[in-house]
Amino acid sequence: MRRYKQSRRERFDTIDKPALNPLPVRYEYGEWIGPLRVPPDYHVAVKNHFYSVPYRLVQQEVYARCTPTTVEILSGRSRVASHERSDAIGEKSTDRAHMPEHHQAWADHTPERYRQWAQQLGADVLAVVEKLLGDARHPAGALNACGALQKLSRTHGQARFVLACSRALAIQSPTVKSIRSILQHRLESPHGERSVQRRLPLHGNVRGPSYYGPEEHGHAD
Repeated sequence: MRRYKQSRRERFDTIDKPALNPLPVRYEYGEWIGPLRVPPDYHVAVKNHFYSVPYRLVQQEVYARCTPTTVEILSGRSRVASHERSDAIGEKSTDRAHMPEHHQAWADHTPERYRQWAQQLGADVLAVVEKLLGDARHPAGALNACGALQKLSRTHGQARFVLACSRALAIQSPTVKSIRSILQHRLESPHGERSVQRRLPLHGNVRGPSYYGPEEHGHAD
């Protein structure tokens, strides 16, 4: 620096500093981490917490940009995920949109979601679901039963399904088997259990009550 007869600090103050622009108002320092290979469960580890990325990126390499409030995941030049930063060690932050369809279906397989679904259909459906969840010996069995109820609702229509649940409660048999039987035999309406006897068609071989009258079968002397 003898040639300039200035120190580095002096040159910075006279040349570089005047050319600097202020930082953005919401600037956050970001730390880059990677490359990270996406494991089969599509959650990458960033500072001992696991963040989801789109499952299509499994076995590919990504980078993470970590700020005090946010964790962004980038693949190439594109941001593929953004999560609120968490300091919960060993826990997962999962974006539902990153999950494959069969994982999304399993994520819906919870008592809370079945209760929400039943509540939308009415008090009788909710009562059946609560009964199934409360009486089951194993939680998985109760959830499978609630899944079967949803299938019946889709197959037979919500209106008939709601009536079938009401009917099952009325006969004190709020089970999947009973509700399925009620729907299959169309017994969900208030008059569904009444059968209508059809008249027999007229035919030469059909014998009426007069055929068996005393005049036809008198006793021989």
